[in-house]
Amino acid sequence: MLLLLALTNAKVLDTFESFKATFGKTYDADEDLLRREVVEESARRVALINAEETGGTAVYGLTKFSDLTREELRRIHAPVTGRGKTALPAWDGTPCARCDATGAVPLAWDWRDHGAVTAVKDQGRCGNCFTFGATGDIEGTWFLAGNDLVALSEQQLTSCDRVGGDDGCRGGDTDLDTFKYVVKTGGICSEKQYPQSTWSYKFAISGKCDKTKLHDFTAKISGGVQISGGKTMPKNATAVMEAIYRSGPVTAAINSKYMDDYTKGIADPKTCKGTMNDLDHQILIVGYGTENGTDYWATDWGEDGYYRLIRGKNNCGICNDVSHSVA
Repeated sequence: MLLLLALTNAKVLDTFESFKATFGKTYDADEDLLRREVVEESARRVALINAEETGGTAVYGLTKFSDLTREELRRIHAPVTGRGKTALPAWDGTPCARCDATGAVPLAWDWRDHGAVTAVKDQGRCGNCFTFGATGDIEGTWFLAGNDLVALSEQQLTSCDRVGGDDGCRGGDTDLDTFKYVVKTGGICSEKQYPQSTWSYKFAISGKCDKTKLHDFTAKISGGVQISGGKTMPKNATAVMEAIYRSGPVTAAINSKYMDDYTKGIADPKTCKGTMNDLDHQILIVGYGTENGTDYWATDWGEDGYYRLIRGKNNCGICNDVSHSVA
């Protein structure tokens, strides 16, 4: 029994040391013990999730988030407020960036292959996921309206957008308020003009709005529309596919319960709830496709910065609240 315990502890220690080396993590003496326990718990959770995966091909493992408790992860990475309380205009197929793209929607489409998606970004420890969903959506909309593809400023939205429920690192709601803020302000800056603050990134501090930067905006929109779900539309995966193909990447809310441990494959978690109250993270859907007979959505996460989720089941509520900006 003593020998077994020693081997088990050695294995945990090896796992933790490997985790720290892989992800460049360092802690002081007290926190090192705490984070080792959290990583150990994460390893047990990952084993259970891999056993639960149903029809998908996803593989889960230790990630850069595995030293954070579930409470820390939900507080830091996934606050979404005011979900579904206000209605956006329903999308009726117009306006669309590519109305000339007539005919049947193709079986697969990925905007990464067609120049409408900027490089993968990292929100750090700030709970401003709603700003990344908004900028990714607007970047594609602006590009498909005939402009250069430019990375837009999440920091502007984090520090300056207080429309409705939007509150920087404390969370917000892309479709309800962020598009309204961009319209009201007159546009959104580029990342170069209003760069991400290291304080916001590392310490979850929203930062004071620098109004001296709010001029000569890089991109402008006239509003937003509801593609699927919300208060105005039925949940419709086909409509989401059509909107992506004809109008560019779209932003959506999702239940992120299984995302922190995802490493690769098409996720089809067994118990990922998708009611409005379960939607806790804002993402960007950049495309869709089929691999070995399994249909999927392509979103910004674990495979080189992307997450693939099974399509056709509304798993994790992916079609419950999908919206899009209008150039």
